[in-house]
Amino acid sequence: MSADMTVLIVTADEEFGNSLDRTLSSKGLQTRRATRLWGALKAMSGADILVLAWSLPNGNSRELLDYWLRSGEAGPILVLSQETLAPCDVNSILQKAWNVMCAPFDLAQIGEIMERYAWIVRGVRCCKDVVKLRRRVNVLMVVVAALGGTQVLVPLLQYLL
Repeated sequence: MSADMTVLIVTADEEFGNSLDRTLSSKGLQTRRATRLWGALKAMSGADILVLAWSLPNGNSRELLDYWLRSGEAGPILVLSQETLAPCDVNSILQKAWNVMCAPFDLAQIGEIMERYAWIVRGVRCCKDVVKLRRRVNVLMVVVAALGGTQVLVPLLQYLL
């Protein structure tokens, strides 16, 4: 059911990344993994949801978060932090991310959050499809009106002339 969703997991902790990967895969979500900024940037195309560990070296977590948001098709973001963050840090992250979780992490809870995010992404996709279909219907209405106008106006003009 969720196989159409791809979650990008970016964490330097291999063991936690493997556990999270298994949890999300058991929920039917496709996953991609990255441990560094460049790997994450390459894996980002086609990903729908981002799970980002806030512990990447050299401030790369913040840079990756900003890049995800600038990419245009940015989906939901869950930020995971191994240490307790100050309220001002949480507030600044929450201006960009959808949710922030601090350790200890409950993998089942993260899985449930990802399922909800997947439903939201699906809803956004459906809305985009509805907008496209609405545009097509509008074009067809113009064509039908033009054809209908010729069917009515031509005989009327012939009668008048």
